[in-house]
Amino acid sequence: MNVAKTLLVVTAAGALLAGITGCTSGGSGEALSPEDAWKNSPLAQYMNAGYDFDASPEEQQAESNKKQMQVEELVAECMSKEGFEYKPVDYSTQGGMVMAGEDVEWEPDKKEWVAQYGYGVFNNPYQSMQSEEPPTEENTWVDPNQEYVESLTESERTVYYETLSGPQPTEEEMNDPEFEWKPENMGCQGAAQQEVWGEMNVAQADEFKPLMDAVNKFYEQFYGEGAKVSEADKAWADCFAEAGYSGFERQGEAIQSFYDRSNKFYEDANPSAYATPAAEGEEMSEEEFVDPSTTPEWKQAAEEEIETALADLECRQKTDYTKKQQDSMFAAEQKFVDEHKAELEAYKAAMEQAAEKAK
Repeated sequence: MNVAKTLLVVTAAGALLAGITGCTSGGSGEALSPEDAWKNSPLAQYMNAGYDFDASPEEQQAESNKKQMQVEELVAECMSKEGFEYKPVDYSTQGGMVMAGEDVEWEPDKKEWVAQYGYGVFNNPYQSMQSEEPPTEENTWVDPNQEYVESLTESERTVYYETLSGPQPTEEEMNDPEFEWKPENMGCQGAAQQEVWGEMNVAQADEFKPLMDAVNKFYEQFYGEGAKVSEADKAWADCFAEAGYSGFERQGEAIQSFYDRSNKFYEDANPSAYATPAAEGEEMSEEEFVDPSTTPEWKQAAEEEIETALADLECRQKTDYTKKQQDSMFAAEQKFVDEHKAELEAYKAAMEQAAEKAK
């Protein structure tokens, strides 16, 4: 259940990045959309090299499915060499959860969207569109290896899974912040994934570690603790305080405050699921988990979210927040690019070469 909490916090960070890293307005005109900024900002020109942004979602999914089947076929070969049976798994046929209304977009800068969803926390448009199809023979996915695994003895099964995905990390390793999941320690699956996807893992190469560290440090200056408050945030905060919402220095803090409230609802409803590992008993089952989204308190928070988000949006529009924030980040990224030009050019060339090999 701690996974749910983690996902909420990550989503909040993602909302901030979507609104702030759209940073290539170029000093004139309107701010670029987050999608265009993500593809075209000074730093993104290098970090996103090799990615095909022109491919449709269907084309991207088809390519991903193709790669995954290549992985599965290699896993089958590897397992066979180790004396086990393994049938390649076609995960693209897995049924069950479906999403309705796929054309709904995340549009936190449009008043109509904000009036309905606020920040998308308590009023998440995608969560409300999820539906569970009744299980049928057509949409129920079955692991083709399940029958074979069940035929193995307990000791054989242990060896099977260690061969398939590697030995489980020890508790000491899991608690070590320096611990890394490495393909060579992940059995046949790790070896297969490395062979199929390894060419695209340029960012993990030792050669580019200094550059990746520099990039992380650069963004930490803007999003980490102690980051300097921008002029755009100062103007927005003054407007927001005048609207009756004081106590915020950055626009992202208003969004985060609702993620924090949502997390608290889940924690209060399921205290044992959020306990420390030492105090935690057996893992909570799905039936035991209490969903707080049906409570009056949740509904009240959802209404407050919309009111707050509308005031936030009005202040962003009044202060030209997004454009100014983008211009600021554009200048900072360009300075970073100028200072690391040679390293970034080498990284871009490696990414483009890897993308070509991966085709």
